[in-house]
Amino acid sequence: MDKYIAFISYRHRQPDQAVATRLHRMLEHYRLPKNLRPEGKNRLGRVFRDEDELPLSTDLGESIRTA
Repeated sequence: MDKYIAFISYRHRQPDQAVATRLHRMLEHYRLPKNLRPEGKNRLGRVFRDEDELPLSTDLGESIRTA
């Protein structure tokens, strides 16, 4: 499984769900300023949001720890 730079936890109700979705998209598409970029990287990286990243699992805790 891929490594993530952040974990977004939220209530799966409005308005939290809409904010989490927008924040997730904004963080994953944020372009780092040139003077802050590590070698060969221009974006922050992947952000974990359970609704998108977690498969249906019998052991939710283990799936989160693995991610």
